[in-house]
Amino acid sequence: MKYIIFTTVFLVLYIVLCQFAANYALLMSLFIAGNGLIILTVYKTLTEKYTTKKVFNDWYEDNPKKNK
Repeated sequence: MKYIIFTTVFLVLYIVLCQFAANYALLMSLFIAGNGLIILTVYKTLTEKYTTKKVFNDWYEDNPKKNK
């Protein structure tokens, strides 16, 4: 979860800096770092050791599927 929060804050900061027309070299460096953070966040999310006992037939928790 910490990777998702950090990446989100970083990308919002990047957007704010773009709106204030920051230095081009800084923006390009942050752009490259942001892409790396997105890749790292996706990798960490997919390789997390999270398991569940639910299966696809359980449907969604907030809208359970009625068994017929």
